[in-house]
Amino acid sequence: MSDDLKISVVTPNYNGAARLARALNSVLAQDYSNFEYIVVDGASTDESRGILEGFRGRLHQLIIEPDHGQYDAINKGFSWSTGDILCWLNSDDTYFPWTLRVVARVFRDFPEVEWITGIRSGLRDDAVQDLSNLTPFPRDLLAGGAFHSGGLGCVMQECCFWRRSLFEKVGGLDVRWSLAADFDLWTRFAAHTDLVATTALLGGFHYTGENRSARNADVYAEEVRQIRAQLPEDKVRGGDLLIRRKSRVEKFFFKRPWSTRLVHSWFYQTNHFAPVLIFDAGADRYRKRQQRYSIT
Repeated sequence: MSDDLKISVVTPNYNGAARLARALNSVLAQDYSNFEYIVVDGASTDESRGILEGFRGRLHQLIIEPDHGQYDAINKGFSWSTGDILCWLNSDDTYFPWTLRVVARVFRDFPEVEWITGIRSGLRDDAVQDLSNLTPFPRDLLAGGAFHSGGLGCVMQECCFWRRSLFEKVGGLDVRWSLAADFDLWTRFAAHTDLVATTALLGGFHYTGENRSARNADVYAEEVRQIRAQLPEDKVRGGDLLIRRKSRVEKFFFKRPWSTRLVHSWFYQTNHFAPVLIFDAGADRYRKRQQRYSIT
Protein backbone atom coordinates (compact mmCIF):
# COMPACT_ATOMS: atom_id res chain seq x y z
CA MET A 1 0.00 0.00 0.00
CA SER A 2 1.10 3.58 -0.54
CA ASP A 3 2.16 5.49 2.55
CA ASP A 4 -0.52 8.09 1.93
CA LEU A 5 -1.52 9.01 5.48
CA LYS A 6 1.01 10.90 7.55
CA ILE A 7 1.24 9.86 11.20
CA SER A 8 2.61 12.10 13.95
CA VAL A 9 4.09 10.38 17.00
CA VAL A 10 4.95 12.36 20.14
CA THR A 11 6.99 11.01 23.05
CA PRO A 12 7.07 13.01 26.29
CA ASN A 13 9.94 12.32 28.67
CA TYR A 14 11.11 13.40 32.07
CA ASN A 15 13.86 11.42 33.78
CA GLY A 16 12.94 8.29 31.86
CA ALA A 17 16.46 7.36 30.78
CA ALA A 18 16.16 3.71 31.84
CA ARG A 19 13.87 2.76 28.94
CA LEU A 20 13.99 5.84 26.75
CA ALA A 21 16.25 4.42 24.02
CA ARG A 22 14.08 1.32 23.68
CA ALA A 23 10.95 3.43 23.20
CA LEU A 24 12.67 5.68 20.65
CA ASN A 25 14.02 2.73 18.70
CA SER A 26 10.59 1.09 18.60
CA VAL A 27 9.24 4.13 16.74
CA LEU A 28 12.23 4.62 14.47
CA ALA A 29 12.16 0.93 13.45
CA GLN A 30 8.69 1.22 11.87
CA ASP A 31 8.17 -0.40 8.46
CA TYR A 32 6.01 2.56 7.43
CA SER A 33 7.76 5.61 6.04
CA ASN A 34 5.29 8.48 6.21
CA PHE A 35 5.55 9.49 9.85
CA GLU A 36 7.17 12.23 11.87
CA TYR A 37 8.59 11.74 15.33
CA ILE A 38 8.62 14.54 17.88
CA VAL A 39 10.19 14.12 21.33
CA VAL A 40 9.58 16.61 24.13
CA ASP A 41 11.78 16.40 27.22
CA GLY A 42 10.95 18.49 30.28
CA ALA A 43 14.59 19.34 31.10
CA SER A 44 15.39 15.95 32.62
CA THR A 45 18.05 15.73 35.31
CA ASP A 46 19.07 12.14 34.61
CA GLU A 47 20.91 10.75 31.54
CA SER A 48 18.00 11.47 29.20
CA ARG A 49 19.57 14.47 27.51
CA GLY A 50 22.64 12.55 26.42
CA ILE A 51 20.46 9.75 25.03
CA LEU A 52 18.26 12.20 23.17
CA GLU A 53 21.21 14.06 21.65
CA GLY A 54 22.34 10.75 20.20
CA PHE A 55 18.98 10.44 18.42
CA ARG A 56 18.61 14.09 17.39
CA GLY A 57 19.51 13.52 13.74
CA ARG A 58 16.78 10.89 13.36
CA LEU A 59 14.00 12.93 14.97
CA HIS A 60 11.83 15.45 13.17
CA GLN A 61 11.77 17.66 16.25
CA LEU A 62 13.53 17.47 19.62
CA ILE A 63 12.43 19.92 22.31
CA ILE A 64 14.30 20.03 25.61
CA GLU A 65 12.97 22.68 27.96
CA PRO A 66 11.05 22.96 31.24
CA ASP A 67 7.33 22.30 30.93
CA HIS A 68 4.25 21.89 33.10
CA GLY A 69 4.15 18.11 33.10
CA GLN A 70 3.54 15.17 30.80
CA TYR A 71 0.36 16.44 29.14
CA ASP A 72 1.74 19.91 28.56
CA ALA A 73 4.68 18.25 26.81
CA ILE A 74 2.34 16.16 24.62
CA ASN A 75 0.23 19.18 23.65
CA LYS A 76 3.44 21.01 22.80
CA GLY A 77 4.57 18.15 20.60
CA PHE A 78 1.25 18.00 18.77
CA SER A 79 1.40 21.76 18.17
CA TRP A 80 4.54 21.10 16.08
CA SER A 81 3.02 18.14 14.24
CA THR A 82 1.62 18.03 10.71
CA GLY A 83 0.22 14.49 10.46
CA ASP A 84 -3.25 13.27 9.55
CA ILE A 85 -3.18 10.72 12.39
CA LEU A 86 -1.96 11.47 15.93
CA CYS A 87 -0.69 9.35 18.81
CA TRP A 88 1.74 9.50 21.68
CA LEU A 89 4.04 6.91 23.16
CA ASN A 90 5.35 7.33 26.69
CA SER A 91 9.07 6.84 27.16
CA ASP A 92 8.67 3.53 29.00
CA ASP A 93 6.33 1.88 26.45
CA THR A 94 6.83 0.47 22.98
CA TYR A 95 5.42 0.08 19.48
CA PHE A 96 5.86 -2.99 17.32
CA PRO A 97 7.58 -2.78 13.90
CA TRP A 98 4.24 -3.03 12.06
CA THR A 99 2.26 -0.63 14.27
CA LEU A 100 2.10 2.47 12.08
CA ARG A 101 1.61 0.47 8.87
CA VAL A 102 -1.44 -1.28 10.33
CA VAL A 103 -2.79 1.97 11.76
CA ALA A 104 -2.51 3.70 8.38
CA ARG A 105 -4.23 0.78 6.69
CA VAL A 106 -7.19 0.86 9.06
CA PHE A 107 -7.73 4.61 8.68
CA ARG A 108 -7.32 4.36 4.90
CA ASP A 109 -9.77 1.45 4.55
CA PHE A 110 -12.34 2.94 6.93
CA PRO A 111 -12.52 6.70 6.27
CA GLU A 112 -15.50 7.03 8.62
CA VAL A 113 -13.44 5.80 11.59
CA GLU A 114 -11.89 8.56 13.71
CA TRP A 115 -10.41 6.72 16.68
CA ILE A 116 -9.05 3.20 17.10
CA THR A 117 -7.39 0.98 19.67
CA GLY A 118 -5.63 -2.38 19.51
CA ILE A 119 -5.67 -5.26 21.96
CA ARG A 120 -3.79 -4.61 25.18
CA SER A 121 -0.38 -6.16 25.67
CA GLY A 122 1.69 -6.13 28.83
CA LEU A 123 5.47 -6.20 28.77
CA ARG A 124 8.02 -7.19 31.37
CA ASP A 125 11.75 -7.45 30.77
CA ASP A 126 11.20 -6.03 27.26
CA ALA A 127 9.01 -8.96 26.17
CA VAL A 128 5.26 -9.39 25.70
CA GLN A 129 4.02 -11.43 28.65
CA ASP A 130 0.24 -11.12 28.38
CA LEU A 131 -2.46 -10.13 25.90
CA SER A 132 -6.07 -9.09 26.32
CA ASN A 133 -9.07 -10.34 24.40
CA LEU A 134 -10.72 -8.11 21.83
CA THR A 135 -12.85 -5.75 23.94
CA PRO A 136 -15.51 -3.44 22.49
CA PHE A 137 -15.85 -0.02 24.10
CA PRO A 138 -19.50 1.15 24.01
CA ARG A 139 -19.61 4.87 23.36
CA ASP A 140 -22.15 5.69 26.08
CA LEU A 141 -20.00 3.96 28.70
CA LEU A 142 -16.89 5.78 27.51
CA ALA A 143 -18.69 9.11 27.57
CA GLY A 144 -19.79 8.36 31.13
CA GLY A 145 -16.25 7.63 32.25
CA ALA A 146 -16.85 3.96 33.09
CA PHE A 147 -13.51 2.77 31.68
CA HIS A 148 -10.84 3.36 34.32
CA SER A 149 -8.76 1.17 36.60
CA GLY A 150 -11.37 1.22 39.35
CA GLY A 151 -14.24 0.63 36.93
CA LEU A 152 -14.48 -1.46 33.77
CA GLY A 153 -10.74 -1.29 33.04
CA CYS A 154 -8.61 1.24 31.22
CA VAL A 155 -8.43 2.26 27.59
CA MET A 156 -4.72 1.65 27.00
CA GLN A 157 -3.25 4.86 25.63
CA GLU A 158 -0.26 3.27 23.86
CA CYS A 159 -2.74 1.33 21.68
CA CYS A 160 -4.81 4.40 20.68
CA PHE A 161 -4.63 6.43 17.46
CA TRP A 162 -6.97 9.15 16.17
CA ARG A 163 -7.48 11.63 13.39
CA ARG A 164 -6.12 15.14 13.86
CA SER A 165 -9.59 16.57 13.17
CA LEU A 166 -10.98 14.79 16.25
CA PHE A 167 -8.17 16.01 18.52
CA GLU A 168 -8.66 19.58 17.34
CA LYS A 169 -12.43 19.31 17.71
CA VAL A 170 -12.17 18.52 21.45
CA GLY A 171 -9.40 21.04 22.12
CA GLY A 172 -6.53 18.69 22.95
CA LEU A 173 -5.42 17.47 26.37
CA ASP A 174 -6.54 19.31 29.50
CA VAL A 175 -3.35 20.03 31.45
CA ARG A 176 -5.26 20.59 34.70
CA TRP A 177 -4.98 16.82 35.20
CA SER A 178 -1.58 15.45 36.15
CA LEU A 179 -2.35 11.73 35.64
CA ALA A 180 -5.83 11.28 34.17
CA ALA A 181 -5.79 13.68 31.21
CA ASP A 182 -5.91 10.73 28.82
CA PHE A 183 -9.00 9.40 30.64
CA ASP A 184 -10.55 12.86 30.28
CA LEU A 185 -9.63 12.96 26.58
CA TRP A 186 -11.35 9.63 25.96
CA THR A 187 -14.60 10.89 27.48
CA ARG A 188 -14.49 13.94 25.21
CA PHE A 189 -13.65 11.86 22.15
CA ALA A 190 -16.62 9.61 22.97
CA ALA A 191 -18.95 12.61 22.91
CA HIS A 192 -18.23 12.84 19.18
CA THR A 193 -17.43 9.35 17.90
CA ASP A 194 -17.02 5.64 18.58
CA LEU A 195 -13.79 4.06 19.72
CA VAL A 196 -13.28 1.22 17.23
CA ALA A 197 -11.42 -1.74 18.70
CA THR A 198 -9.28 -3.90 16.41
CA THR A 199 -7.67 -7.31 16.65
CA ALA A 200 -4.29 -5.69 15.93
CA LEU A 201 -1.39 -5.75 18.39
CA LEU A 202 -0.34 -2.10 18.27
CA GLY A 203 1.40 -1.11 21.49
CA GLY A 204 2.88 -2.53 24.65
CA PHE A 205 2.63 -1.18 28.19
CA HIS A 206 5.79 -1.93 30.14
CA TYR A 207 5.12 -2.93 33.75
CA THR A 208 8.12 -1.68 35.68
CA GLY A 209 6.82 -1.23 39.20
CA GLU A 210 7.71 2.45 38.80
CA ASN A 211 4.94 3.48 36.40
CA ARG A 212 3.51 6.89 37.31
CA SER A 213 -0.03 5.53 37.33
CA ALA A 214 0.92 2.79 39.80
CA ARG A 215 3.02 5.00 42.08
CA ASN A 216 0.28 7.63 42.25
CA ALA A 217 -2.84 5.47 42.13
CA ASP A 218 -4.63 7.59 44.73
CA VAL A 219 -4.05 10.80 42.76
CA TYR A 220 -5.25 9.12 39.56
CA ALA A 221 -8.39 7.85 41.31
CA GLU A 222 -9.20 11.31 42.69
CA GLU A 223 -8.74 12.94 39.28
CA VAL A 224 -11.02 10.32 37.71
CA ARG A 225 -13.62 11.07 40.38
CA GLN A 226 -13.45 14.81 39.65
CA ILE A 227 -13.65 14.31 35.88
CA ARG A 228 -16.64 11.97 36.20
CA ALA A 229 -18.38 14.53 38.41
CA GLN A 230 -18.38 16.90 35.42
CA LEU A 231 -19.87 14.39 32.95
CA PRO A 232 -23.58 14.02 32.08
CA GLU A 233 -25.27 12.44 35.08
CA ASP A 234 -27.29 9.93 33.06
CA LYS A 235 -24.19 8.55 31.33
CA VAL A 236 -22.26 8.29 34.59
CA ARG A 237 -25.21 6.54 36.25
CA GLY A 238 -25.36 3.93 33.50
CA GLY A 239 -21.66 3.19 33.88
CA ASP A 240 -21.90 2.98 37.65
CA LEU A 241 -24.68 0.40 37.41
CA LEU A 242 -22.47 -1.78 35.25
CA ILE A 243 -19.43 -1.29 37.49
CA ARG A 244 -21.44 -2.43 40.51
CA ARG A 245 -22.80 -5.35 38.54
CA LYS A 246 -19.28 -6.37 37.54
CA SER A 247 -18.17 -6.28 41.18
CA ARG A 248 -21.07 -8.42 42.34
CA VAL A 249 -20.69 -10.96 39.55
CA GLU A 250 -16.92 -11.30 40.06
CA LYS A 251 -17.36 -11.91 43.79
CA PHE A 252 -20.03 -14.53 43.11
CA PHE A 253 -18.17 -16.51 40.47
CA PHE A 254 -14.67 -16.25 41.91
CA LYS A 255 -16.02 -17.93 45.05
CA ARG A 256 -17.98 -20.57 43.14
CA PRO A 257 -15.77 -22.45 40.68
CA TRP A 258 -18.56 -24.99 40.23
CA SER A 259 -20.66 -22.48 38.28
CA THR A 260 -21.24 -23.49 34.68
CA ARG A 261 -19.80 -21.61 31.75
CA LEU A 262 -23.30 -21.08 30.39
CA VAL A 263 -24.54 -19.36 33.53
CA HIS A 264 -21.27 -17.41 33.78
CA SER A 265 -21.69 -16.08 30.24
CA TRP A 266 -25.33 -15.17 30.83
CA PHE A 267 -24.48 -13.04 33.88
CA TYR A 268 -21.68 -11.26 32.08
CA GLN A 269 -23.62 -10.20 28.97
CA THR A 270 -24.78 -6.58 28.71
CA ASN A 271 -27.06 -4.65 26.37
CA HIS A 272 -24.20 -2.44 25.18
CA PHE A 273 -22.64 -2.76 21.73
CA ALA A 274 -19.65 -1.12 20.05
CA PRO A 275 -17.86 -1.44 16.69
CA VAL A 276 -14.89 -3.76 16.29
CA LEU A 277 -12.65 -4.63 13.34
CA ILE A 278 -11.96 -8.34 12.93
CA PHE A 279 -9.10 -9.25 10.61
CA ASP A 280 -9.97 -11.89 8.01
CA ALA A 281 -6.59 -13.35 7.03
CA GLY A 282 -8.03 -15.34 4.12
CA ALA A 283 -9.55 -12.24 2.53
CA ASP A 284 -6.70 -9.98 3.71
CA ARG A 285 -9.08 -7.41 5.05
CA TYR A 286 -10.70 -6.12 8.22
CA ARG A 287 -14.41 -6.70 8.64
CA LYS A 288 -16.38 -4.24 10.75
CA ARG A 289 -19.17 -5.43 13.02
CA GLN A 290 -21.05 -4.47 16.16
CA GLN A 291 -20.08 -6.62 19.14
CA ARG A 292 -21.81 -7.01 22.47
CA TYR A 293 -19.85 -5.78 25.47
CA SER A 294 -19.30 -8.44 28.14
CA ILE A 295 -17.98 -7.50 31.58
CA THR A 296 -15.24 -10.13 31.70
